Amino acid sequence: MQAMMKPTYTAIVQHAKSGKPAIVFVPTRKHVRLTAVYLMTYSSVENEESLAFWLQFPEELIPFVGKISEQTLRELYLKEWTTCMRFAVLWGTIVITLGGCNGPQYYDGREKAHTDYSFTDPFQMMRFLHEAFPVESHLHHVLHENFNAEVVAGVVENKQDAVNYLTWTFVDRRLTQNPNSYNLQGVSHRHLSDHHSELVENTLSDLESSKCIAIEDDMDLYPLNLGMTASHYCISYTTIERFSSSLTSKTKMKGLLEILASASEYAQLPI
Repeated sequence: MQAMMKPTYTAIVQHAKSGKPAIVFVPTRKHVRLTAVYLMTYSSVENEESLAFWLQFPEELIPFVGKISEQTLRELYLKEWTTCMRFAVLWGTIVITLGGCNGPQYYDGREKAHTDYSFTDPFQMMRFLHEAFPVESHLHHVLHENFNAEVVAGVVENKQDAVNYLTWTFVDRRLTQNPNSYNLQGVSHRHLSDHHSELVENTLSDLESSKCIAIEDDMDLYPLNLGMTASHYCISYTTIERFSSSLTSKTKMKGLLEILASASEYAQLPI
């Protein structure tokens, strides 16, 4: 990492001139701080009178700097061009002049180990300017919540309604365009029909097992109390199932906190 600091600074100075934005990807928050310190150090050595990363004149920042007690914050966070952001900003709409990657790995807090970047991340780092990725549907990843809400609303009343619902979604349009992305073996009418039927059966079976819906005569669908609650509060069917099976009249405060912390929605937050 340290060996990459000088080339990184040189690249920024050469390619991101006149206040143009640049972004540098590093593995951990610790490396974010170290990288910022190194960049400011190189800048101060080469430009003693006027630091390359200052947005304003130093004297204009004196009133604000005096209110900050932590030295590193004073030196870094008030220098406008040196800001620290989450890795998720990579998938946003920011426009940059230069992108640098200091290492092929990032720290995965859940696994407590350094993990290689996924295949798509480096392409996003380079912004994939000339060959954009096709836009794929992710509905099949959250189909349980969609079906549950539609059953509660009375839009989907049986399994055939559920299949018809799928045919009006974007995922149905993308199946024939990029079947490999959806684990589809073919694009014939039979393949699509089997795929929809299997997806509907598996999804509704999971909702029935979690007591969110009831299935009568292997066809008709009816909402249950847990499903109505999950739909009203827009929470995952796995969360409402876990809450229902874990909460009792004797649950203490510690237990309540543990149950709340086990909600599936927290899996989306980076550690």
